[in-house]
Amino acid sequence: MYFTKFLLIHNNSIIDNDESSIKFLSKDDTIIIVEDRYYQDNSYYNSLIENKNFEDMIHMNLIDQGKELCGQSFIHLYFPLDITFSQMKKAIYFKFDRDERDLSLIYYNYVKGNNIIRDIFIKKIVTIYISTNTGVLGGILNKYGKLIDLYFPGYTINIGILNSNKKLVKDIECQEEKKVKKIYIKGKELNIEEEKSLSSLGINENCSNCKIEFEEKNYQ
Repeated sequence: MYFTKFLLIHNNSIIDNDESSIKFLSKDDTIIIVEDRYYQDNSYYNSLIENKNFEDMIHMNLIDQGKELCGQSFIHLYFPLDITFSQMKKAIYFKFDRDERDLSLIYYNYVKGNNIIRDIFIKKIVTIYISTNTGVLGGILNKYGKLIDLYFPGYTINIGILNSNKKLVKDIECQEEKKVKKIYIKGKELNIEEEKSLSSLGINENCSNCKIEFEEKNYQ
């Protein structure tokens, strides 16, 4: 994330952020990345809605206005009417691994955190527009590692080899506005169910032999 800071840890020591040599690194060494950001975690959101009745919920449609996203891609969430606005924002931050440095709720920046959301939203079904610099579902700044091109019939996906198969799916769905069913790279079907980096799946170079199957229904 462009807005975050991070530390690299090797053998329980912080690697200096300077131009010194990295000869102390050996093949197969482990480097831990510590980054000051939220990581995607649904447990906080789940704790808010646990044991709550549907009648006591507000139905919220979130729309990400990021330039690299499909403008009509809705994200549906339910929130109890008795929680505070700050609790609602925290759940959104955790759900999309963002924070106030990158994600804002348009038209609601003025709301105080201790306000109860039943006093903020008049209707029980609301639409809120999200503004992010990198996009919740994708975006040009969410590319990690060496960049490669995957050539599908009619278009090309540029992605980092440290990005996941899940991001590849989201990027394709966003561009094509269709639900991905199967992806084939180098004639081999890519597992799109278990999230792994492309590099760990052996995808480290440009590839022109890529095919895709879409679901019959439109992307929602």
